[in-house]
Amino acid sequence: SEKILSLLLRLRSMARKNFIIQSRHGDCNLWHFALGGNLIDFYRQEIELREALNYPPFSALIKITLQGEKGSVEKEMEKLVAFLKEYNPIVYPAFTAQVKGKYIMHALIKHSPDNWPDTALANKLLSLSPKFMIKVDPDTIL
Repeated sequence: SEKILSLLLRLRSMARKNFIIQSRHGDCNLWHFALGGNLIDFYRQEIELREALNYPPFSALIKITLQGEKGSVEKEMEKLVAFLKEYNPIVYPAFTAQVKGKYIMHALIKHSPDNWPDTALANKLLSLSPKFMIKVDPDTIL
């Protein structure tokens, strides 16, 4: 939502007379924050949501990505989940699940910032095949 709010605020500043937002979700608070420039309330709501979902700054995120043939990727991700079971990875398809004929899946680990960096986890991640792409604190989880 920060990216959307930032974009809306930039667009609003360019509007000379009127600024209209069309959406299927007219009751979304984000629109009110953008139209009013109310960043403090947006920040408060965003922090509450992040805490409830255990997202940064309340956790450190690690995204592990694998791409290839669908069956192979699914099997490798199952093995990855078993290998990292104590870290409760969440596996899901990429937002764009297929690019140039290759299937893409992600695994997301939410780790407590109090125990970060975790040497045992780092060693496990380092032992993974180079076909896995690992990003700590990724820009996006999609």
